[in-house]
Amino acid sequence: MINKAAQERGTMTYGGTPHVESLVNVIKVAAKKGDYQKCIQIGKQVLLFSDNVLKQRPQTIVISNCYECLANAYEKTGNLSKAKVTLESFKLELTRLGSLNDCDSNNYQLLEIQKLLKHIEHNLQSDTFTNDN
Repeated sequence: MINKAAQERGTMTYGGTPHVESLVNVIKVAAKKGDYQKCIQIGKQVLLFSDNVLKQRPQTIVISNCYECLANAYEKTGNLSKAKVTLESFKLELTRLGSLNDCDSNNYQLLEIQKLLKHIEHNLQSDTFTNDN
């Protein structure tokens, strides 16, 4: 059903925010099912549209959600180098979102982003990624 919704939105707004949001929902479902290859495949597609989505809605979290799912999928499939690169991209996207929320004085969202950034930094410094080099 979620795949069908993504397809329908794709025919109406291919690459637009509603389509990309649907694709990220498909990624989340695939991750819950353990279909990490599908997560990676669709995640790459989502990232092709990221510039367009961020122009439409600069404060959307859909791209950061995609990075989070992709990093997890890469890690689960044993591709630690891509997981690390994706976590770095996730970190950059969160930093961008943090700046926007800081400018808007959205302290609640800013605190949530800062927590996520600390978690990512901790993960990047963990043995999983420091021994990968």
